[in-house]
Amino acid sequence: VDHHVQATLYALERVLSGPPPTSRVSVFIDLRAHKGARNAAPDLFFIKNLASILQDNYPERLHQLVIYPFPWIAKAIWHAAKVFIDTRTREKIELVTGDASEGKPVPEEVFQFIDKKAWPKEYEGEREESIQYLV
Repeated sequence: VDHHVQATLYALERVLSGPPPTSRVSVFIDLRAHKGARNAAPDLFFIKNLASILQDNYPERLHQLVIYPFPWIAKAIWHAAKVFIDTRTREKIELVTGDASEGKPVPEEVFQFIDKKAWPKEYEGEREESIQYLV
């Protein structure tokens, strides 16, 4: 299994096991370049593997998976490839296009899937508390 998928599943397990225990989660994956981070280009292999593991092992735990900013060309390929993923899982996946360069803002479309009041200020939201980094 890809290291990015493993890291995502590790974070998911930490959140689901609490405290407090959580029954369903929304996962937001930020693909923007960050200083000092080894950012890998997004690929469909990652999404396909993650979606497959989520549908097989967490079928009702995933509320939504939002990956941003996703290159428009990869998003076009995704539209053709997604037919191989279970319909219920596929409907929970959102790919948001945008500029992944370092220092670029979170694409505004992301805020269609989460209230800015629940999103940390360091990610252009309004929440005072910082997110807890799990991995």
